[in-house]
Amino acid sequence: MLSFLLEIDPVAFQLFGFDIRWYAICILTGALITLFTCQRIMKSYGYGKEILGDMFIYAFIGGLIGARLWYVIANFHEFLNAGNIFRIIIAIISVWDGGLAIQGGVILGVICGVWFAYKYYPDNKKYPKRLLADIVIPNILIAQVAGRWGNFFNQEVYGKCVPESDWDFLPEFILEQMSVCTGNGKIAVPLFLIEGTINFIGWILITFILRYFWTKRKDGYLTALYFIWYGIVRLVLEPFRDNMFKMSITEGGIHTSMIMSALFVIGGIVYILIINYNEKRKDTYGQVDDLSLLTKNNYLTLGISGVYFAGKTSRYLSRELDNNNYRLDCFMLAVCPFYGFKFYEKYGKLCHQELVDRNIEVMPLEDFLKEIKKRSFAPFAIVPYFANYMNALYQYDNYEGRND
Repeated sequence: MLSFLLEIDPVAFQLFGFDIRWYAICILTGALITLFTCQRIMKSYGYGKEILGDMFIYAFIGGLIGARLWYVIANFHEFLNAGNIFRIIIAIISVWDGGLAIQGGVILGVICGVWFAYKYYPDNKKYPKRLLADIVIPNILIAQVAGRWGNFFNQEVYGKCVPESDWDFLPEFILEQMSVCTGNGKIAVPLFLIEGTINFIGWILITFILRYFWTKRKDGYLTALYFIWYGIVRLVLEPFRDNMFKMSITEGGIHTSMIMSALFVIGGIVYILIINYNEKRKDTYGQVDDLSLLTKNNYLTLGISGVYFAGKTSRYLSRELDNNNYRLDCFMLAVCPFYGFKFYEKYGKLCHQELVDRNIEVMPLEDFLKEIKKRSFAPFAIVPYFANYMNALYQYDNYEGRND
């Protein structure tokens, strides 16, 4: 057993003349652990787990294709050195020679999984898509941990050379596998172990601890945290890689993995903001903010609030806006506040009709529009005036009348 660990062969065994590599075994093992964990969590939520088995096939195949495509794109200058077009094509499809980039695998794997869920399980009440993503996507971390052990067996994706004494607390078989440096007494920094350990901690934190103890989170938060976590980990560790494992589209160019890691972090943050925005909109059909939030004490803020309030008005009257060039009107209101008269006269009629339809007390239309006209010369002055009527509509829809 000890001799096996000290002399690790990247090929685990042969099957029908084909080499079965430890790297492939690690990837498949990580994928199966991910599937099993997702099924257990899905069951704990009371949802059927049949969706996961089929989704696994699509996402797994998509992930492998995406990982290879991203590796080829990010190292295309190397493939050009293969010679003629035929040899380039052979080099691209020779995945058995190594070359998978996990970031591309994550992107295409997630896209394939999302497409499958919406295509074959469109009922969002039975299978809430954001909840489903929270169940599946954070578990990619454990697959990535297993994949890093595949890098270990292949002696790849390691760090720069350092004295072996810096890492002499590690088991001998790890030190031996990292002995790829020229010169006695030096080993490569085991980045596979560092990244794998950090991602394992992230997997435990997001998949289990936050899932069960962060009770006030919104669906989709855990998905966003996965991208933020993994993006930060790669951003921090990427500079420590040995140069031969840094991917760049041009030789000596910007490292594509760094760019993609930053996009992962930004994407996760933006996704949280989108979730919060959509949840706020979903609370009510046309809810306007409390009057005190709209009526500020300086004219500049009130002018901006007028444009913001116009958006609130538009969502309330959305079924009437398709043929009213609303976006153009909003643009004009934003660049020219005194466009407010035309804007509020146009949408004021719609608002007035809503009030009449609900038997809410309101002045006659002519007087209503006169009041708008009088106030629209100072756009900030109309905000609290219009807010009173919008709040009356909101109160009616949510407490007294029908819910549209």
